[in-house]
Amino acid sequence: MAGGQFKNIIIDRAVSPALMTELAAGHHGTIKIVVDIKNRTMAGGGKWHTDCLELLKTRGSNPADCWGVKLNIETGAIAYKSQINQNRPGNRLDEIADMTIRAVAKEMIEEYFRDALDRTA
Repeated sequence: MAGGQFKNIIIDRAVSPALMTELAAGHHGTIKIVVDIKNRTMAGGGKWHTDCLELLKTRGSNPADCWGVKLNIETGAIAYKSQINQNRPGNRLDEIADMTIRAVAKEMIEEYFRDALDRTA
């Protein structure tokens, strides 16, 4: 999948296979996603996780509740890494250390991307 334009959007419903592919176009099959674990909202498709975070902040999200992940649309694998995850209480590195936060992020991504991932498999 070639690199392309970035489409940074709030994700608040099930994502179609076409939209999933569009969101991943800029990163060769990977979507950068930021999940707000408190408000259970997410944004995805930005060039940087900070783009997604800024979009969530316009909807009232507190950055302390927002965590960056990457979704590989070809394998369905979730990478719990982003620079926005660094230097938070209990999380020195870019990878999410807290398994509860990981579980919430995974649950949210599966809820909105499950059908699209199933249809492209």
